[in-house]
Amino acid sequence: MKAIFKSSDGISAMEVILVCLIIGFLILIIGNLPNSIKLIGESNRSSLAKDILLKKIEDIRSTSFDSLASSTTISDPRMNKLSDASGSITVEDCPLTVCKNGEEDDVKQVTLEITWQDGTQTKQSKLTTLVSKNGL
Repeated sequence: MKAIFKSSDGISAMEVILVCLIIGFLILIIGNLPNSIKLIGESNRSSLAKDILLKKIEDIRSTSFDSLASSTTISDPRMNKLSDASGSITVEDCPLTVCKNGEEDDVKQVTLEITWQDGTQTKQSKLTTLVSKNGL
């Protein structure tokens, strides 16, 4: 009689709980996968825009101070990877809040901006730097 009660046929409650936890975990991962892929894409496009702006800042710093144009557009072949992308460079006199000791003729504020469409949203990446007549 004891042999009948010691039989281990069937599924224990612990096995059922483990299977439910594993299935729940898989559903959670699969449910968040599309959102994760979207965020990775947005991050890649934002990073690309920043890379383009940083390259343009390096180009501006390598040009002579006297040849800085007041405003131009950004042209970079990598901008084709961004949907409806446009970029601008604006060169202005140094703000008086920064240049307090009369050096505004020797320092310019350069603002670089790229805008692009990311789905239905317009995204923007913007960097501002100062360029001096005598270098950094």
